[in-house]
Amino acid sequence: MSGGFKLANHGSEAIEMCRAEYIKITGAALPLDIDNVYVHAGKTMFALLFTHGDLGTFRERSKDYRARISCYVFLRPTMQVQDLREGPKILKASATMIDDASFYEEKIYELLFSRSGPQFTFEDMQIFSIDRINAL
Repeated sequence: MSGGFKLANHGSEAIEMCRAEYIKITGAALPLDIDNVYVHAGKTMFALLFTHGDLGTFRERSKDYRARISCYVFLRPTMQVQDLREGPKILKASATMIDDASFYEEKIYELLFSRSGPQFTFEDMQIFSIDRINAL
Protein backbone atom coordinates (compact mmCIF):
# COMPACT_ATOMS: atom_id res chain seq x y z
CA MET A 1 0.00 0.00 0.00
CA SER A 2 3.04 2.30 -0.07
CA GLY A 3 2.02 3.38 -3.60
CA GLY A 4 -1.38 4.43 -2.23
CA PHE A 5 0.29 6.33 0.61
CA LYS A 6 2.53 8.14 -1.88
CA LEU A 7 -0.45 9.01 -4.12
CA ALA A 8 -2.38 10.31 -1.11
CA ASN A 9 0.58 12.53 -0.12
CA HIS A 10 0.91 13.88 -3.67
CA GLY A 11 -2.87 14.41 -3.75
CA SER A 12 -2.69 16.43 -0.52
CA GLU A 13 0.17 18.47 -1.97
CA ALA A 14 -1.84 19.15 -5.15
CA ILE A 15 -4.86 20.26 -3.09
CA GLU A 16 -2.71 22.71 -1.14
CA MET A 17 -1.14 24.04 -4.35
CA CYS A 18 -4.59 24.67 -5.85
CA ARG A 19 -5.82 26.27 -2.62
CA ALA A 20 -2.78 28.58 -2.51
CA GLU A 21 -3.22 29.54 -6.18
CA TYR A 22 -6.93 30.25 -5.60
CA ILE A 23 -6.12 32.50 -2.63
CA LYS A 24 -3.37 34.27 -4.57
CA ILE A 25 -5.66 35.01 -7.54
CA THR A 26 -8.93 35.80 -5.74
CA GLY A 27 -7.69 37.11 -2.40
CA ALA A 28 -10.28 34.87 -0.71
CA ALA A 29 -10.25 31.51 1.02
CA LEU A 30 -11.88 28.51 -0.63
CA PRO A 31 -15.66 28.68 -0.32
CA LEU A 32 -16.80 27.16 2.97
CA ASP A 33 -19.38 24.91 1.31
CA ILE A 34 -16.63 22.90 -0.41
CA ASP A 35 -16.52 19.66 1.53
CA ASN A 36 -14.84 17.18 -0.85
CA VAL A 37 -11.98 17.10 -3.30
CA TYR A 38 -11.75 14.39 -5.96
CA VAL A 39 -8.22 13.92 -7.26
CA HIS A 40 -7.78 12.03 -10.53
CA ALA A 41 -4.16 10.98 -10.56
CA GLY A 42 -2.44 10.17 -13.84
CA LYS A 43 1.18 9.80 -14.91
CA THR A 44 1.64 13.40 -16.06
CA MET A 45 -0.98 15.41 -14.18
CA PHE A 46 -3.62 15.48 -11.49
CA ALA A 47 -7.12 16.74 -12.23
CA LEU A 48 -8.83 18.03 -9.09
CA LEU A 49 -12.50 18.78 -8.54
CA PHE A 50 -13.51 20.70 -5.41
CA THR A 51 -17.18 19.98 -4.70
CA HIS A 52 -20.07 20.60 -2.40
CA GLY A 53 -21.55 17.18 -1.69
CA ASP A 54 -20.70 13.78 -3.07
CA LEU A 55 -20.05 13.31 -6.79
CA GLY A 56 -21.37 9.75 -6.62
CA THR A 57 -18.30 7.68 -7.47
CA PHE A 58 -17.50 6.59 -3.89
CA ARG A 59 -20.89 7.09 -2.23
CA GLU A 60 -24.37 7.90 -3.44
CA ARG A 61 -24.53 11.26 -5.24
CA SER A 62 -25.72 14.10 -3.01
CA LYS A 63 -28.99 15.73 -4.04
CA ASP A 64 -27.32 19.14 -3.61
CA TYR A 65 -24.04 18.14 -5.34
CA ARG A 66 -22.24 21.00 -7.08
CA ALA A 67 -18.83 21.13 -8.73
CA ARG A 68 -17.28 24.40 -7.50
CA ILE A 69 -13.62 24.61 -8.55
CA SER A 70 -11.47 22.59 -10.95
CA CYS A 71 -7.70 22.60 -10.98
CA TYR A 72 -5.05 20.84 -13.05
CA VAL A 73 -1.61 20.20 -11.59
CA PHE A 74 1.12 19.12 -13.99
CA LEU A 75 3.68 16.79 -12.43
CA ARG A 76 6.69 17.46 -14.64
CA PRO A 77 9.23 18.95 -14.51
CA THR A 78 7.93 19.87 -11.04
CA MET A 79 4.40 19.97 -9.63
CA GLN A 80 2.69 23.20 -10.70
CA VAL A 81 -0.85 24.50 -11.12
CA GLN A 82 -1.56 24.89 -14.82
CA ASP A 83 -5.28 25.60 -14.94
CA LEU A 84 -7.75 26.85 -12.34
CA ARG A 85 -11.47 27.50 -12.83
CA GLU A 86 -14.36 28.45 -10.61
CA GLY A 87 -17.48 27.29 -12.39
CA PRO A 88 -17.25 28.72 -15.91
CA LYS A 89 -14.84 31.49 -14.83
CA ILE A 90 -11.19 30.93 -15.83
CA LEU A 91 -8.93 32.09 -13.01
CA LYS A 92 -5.71 30.76 -14.54
CA ALA A 93 -5.52 29.40 -18.07
CA SER A 94 -3.05 26.70 -18.99
CA ALA A 95 -0.30 27.58 -21.45
CA THR A 96 -0.41 23.93 -22.50
CA MET A 97 -3.40 22.27 -24.13
CA ILE A 98 -5.07 19.93 -21.64
CA ASP A 99 -6.43 16.86 -23.39
CA ASP A 100 -8.92 15.24 -21.01
CA ALA A 101 -9.72 12.49 -23.51
CA SER A 102 -6.10 11.31 -23.67
CA PHE A 103 -5.68 11.73 -19.92
CA TYR A 104 -8.61 9.41 -19.20
CA GLU A 105 -7.40 6.77 -21.69
CA GLU A 106 -4.65 5.79 -19.24
CA LYS A 107 -5.16 4.12 -15.87
CA ILE A 108 -6.31 6.84 -13.48
CA TYR A 109 -6.56 6.57 -9.73
CA GLU A 110 -9.39 8.48 -8.09
CA LEU A 111 -8.74 9.74 -4.58
CA LEU A 112 -11.36 11.19 -2.27
CA PHE A 113 -10.45 13.83 0.30
CA SER A 114 -13.04 15.22 2.73
CA ARG A 115 -12.92 18.48 4.65
CA SER A 116 -11.83 18.08 8.23
CA GLY A 117 -11.75 21.56 9.76
CA PRO A 118 -9.51 23.76 7.61
CA GLN A 119 -7.80 20.78 5.92
CA PHE A 120 -8.80 18.02 3.54
CA THR A 121 -8.16 14.48 4.77
CA PHE A 122 -7.56 11.46 2.56
CA GLU A 123 -10.52 9.11 2.78
CA ASP A 124 -10.45 6.53 -0.01
CA MET A 125 -8.92 5.52 -3.34
CA GLN A 126 -10.04 3.44 -6.32
CA ILE A 127 -9.26 2.99 -9.98
CA PHE A 128 -11.34 5.57 -11.84
CA SER A 129 -14.15 4.22 -14.01
CA ILE A 130 -16.19 6.40 -16.36
CA ASP A 131 -19.00 3.84 -15.91
CA ARG A 132 -19.58 5.13 -12.37
CA ILE A 133 -20.11 8.66 -13.77
CA ASN A 134 -22.26 7.49 -16.70
CA ALA A 135 -24.49 5.54 -14.28
CA LEU A 136 -25.45 8.77 -12.53
